[in-house]
Amino acid sequence: MTKSPRQRERAVLQAVIPGLEAEGFEVFLQPGAQLLPPFMAGYRPDAIALKPGRKIAIEVTAGGGDRPNRPALQKIQAIFASQRDWEFQILYAPPSSSDPDLAPEPKEAIFATLRRLPSLLDQGGAVAALLTGWSAFEAAARRLMPDDFERPQSPSRMLETLAFSGAVTPDEADLLRDLGRRRNQAAHGKLDVTITPAQLEQLIAVTRVLLELTEPADAV
Repeated sequence: MTKSPRQRERAVLQAVIPGLEAEGFEVFLQPGAQLLPPFMAGYRPDAIALKPGRKIAIEVTAGGGDRPNRPALQKIQAIFASQRDWEFQILYAPPSSSDPDLAPEPKEAIFATLRRLPSLLDQGGAVAALLTGWSAFEAAARRLMPDDFERPQSPSRMLETLAFSGAVTPDEADLLRDLGRRRNQAAHGKLDVTITPAQLEQLIAVTRVLLELTEPADAV
């Protein structure tokens, strides 16, 4: 499937975020003015990556359209030339008709998975229930925001996007951050992670809300 320039740019940016986070950066997409230094007045990068001792401004371009052209990028580079605290990185998103996508799952398939989770916790244990429950949650999030989540996401990035859009409340985000950390541990071989029946029910409830936000619910 051929993507638009905007979709290609988003895909490239999402692809580099996990690596930056693994290096200890905190990544902010479309950062507001309060996060940017005065010398960037009039320019907002597509993302910034921050950690002690290093700051990066990231611009993603597929060329053409309403994105910066080469002279504009050179002008932006010039404002960073005298800055010791900031780096400027340009990521290019070349055309491709073979980019791997994660297509949204059918809504009923997600509901069916949610219905199986309580018995899966009883019969298969916490790891199986947590990994399956998180998969259903991601699938629901992808149905709600397909362009943002067409590529695999880290739990922290997915939650940041959902919270920013208002799809999850602050309390729900706190619960999901905790479960997301446990999900990562389970996915990487920690076999003694836990999830209580109450926490699983909360995960199910949040996932159902995401599904209901996409369109009127067609399953209960």
